[in-house]
Amino acid sequence: MKVIDMRDDFKSFYEKINKIGKWTAFEKYYEGYKELFDLMIKGLYMVELNEFKAIVENTNFHAISKKLSCIDVETIEKIKEIVKKSVENLHFEEEFDLYVGVGLGHACGVALPTKRPSIYIGLECIESCDINFLIPHEANHMVRIKYVKNINLYSFAERVITEGLGVIYPLILNGLPINIDNISKTLVIEKKQVEVLEERYYELKQKVINHFGDTLDYKLMNEFFTIRNDEITKPVLSGYYIGLRIVEKALNEGYEIDQLTRLHVNEFLEQIIGFK
Repeated sequence: MKVIDMRDDFKSFYEKINKIGKWTAFEKYYEGYKELFDLMIKGLYMVELNEFKAIVENTNFHAISKKLSCIDVETIEKIKEIVKKSVENLHFEEEFDLYVGVGLGHACGVALPTKRPSIYIGLECIESCDINFLIPHEANHMVRIKYVKNINLYSFAERVITEGLGVIYPLILNGLPINIDNISKTLVIEKKQVEVLEERYYELKQKVINHFGDTLDYKLMNEFFTIRNDEITKPVLSGYYIGLRIVEKALNEGYEIDQLTRLHVNEFLEQIIGFK
């Protein structure tokens, strides 16, 4: 594991904002981590570069800098410890990069199809996340991206399975039962929101399956994979939830989590739910 600490580069960028402006200052920071940021723009923000530029211009980097100043050595060591445990339990022995990163305040963590396997942790966001859930989630993504041949992260079905594996893995790693309390923690939503998902499980499962042949776009991302905490009575993150239940079924049938993490989506769907 190679740790890439982005904090000094972020501080250098931040100090230049007042002199040369946000985007001009950010460009150099962006260029230093171009592969990472390009993949974030495409896969996380799903916007063009000019639209991303507008996001940068509207970001409160002063607030991000203040949050960054609260991150201590113990937090960084804890992150590294959980990453190590997470990859070891998936029997992952490849070299990889851990980005101890700083972004625009939108990503607690992400694993992207970088040339060298990697996990990015957004330090400015982690106060709102439980790293015992966040890090195993992203570690599972990294392992899946590495081992599934020709993985298509813009396949709706792939995203459902990938996120299902991601949200269930922290529970397995930490020996936690799959119940409403822990699903609430791993999805980072209210228990009442989980109850809505439970009550409408069969309806939501069919809706998700109906899109298995589709390519993920902004509309599908918003409906099935975007959190809306103000909506207590409507289902949120149903793509994650149905994915979790599909993976749970496979585990109950005797599959191991490291085996499922490496299983191609087509085999997964045919073997686990009989979808062809």
